[in-house]
Amino acid sequence: MRREFRFKPIGFIRSPYKRVEEVPRDCSSTLGEVVVEEYEEGLRDIEGFSHLVILWVFHRSRGGSLVVKPLHYEGLKGVFATRHPDRPNPIALTIVELIERRGNTLRVRGVDASPLLDIKPYTHRDRVKRLRAGWIDEVGDHPYGLRREDPRGTW
Repeated sequence: MRREFRFKPIGFIRSPYKRVEEVPRDCSSTLGEVVVEEYEEGLRDIEGFSHLVILWVFHRSRGGSLVVKPLHYEGLKGVFATRHPDRPNPIALTIVELIERRGNTLRVRGVDASPLLDIKPYTHRDRVKRLRAGWIDEVGDHPYGLRREDPRGTW
């Protein structure tokens, strides 16, 4: 049975980027703000976390292509093997570093987009010991700024 879900943004993200073309391969040093509009009480105790998982919407997505050209990459890949914005459900995920909280605003590092759907703490359970990055491992210069650490294909 197919169900539809409706989501209401809980806020928005301020970043220096206004267009997709401006977003660099690696946003890990980009400073921005996550603003929670009417759910500030839900931010209680968030200051104790160093990193957060931010769920947001590719609000300019053009739809659900199953084969896409990844940003900053030449060639086509299956949409579920990418983080391309044009997907069946335009949901995005970013892990950010929490710098500080000021009321309903979180200053963060590593942000790139908007509107905000949810915030979750990034915890020890979320880390993996050995990461394989599929087709991304095959490119010489890792598109997200990482460098090969292990000759067997992990980053």
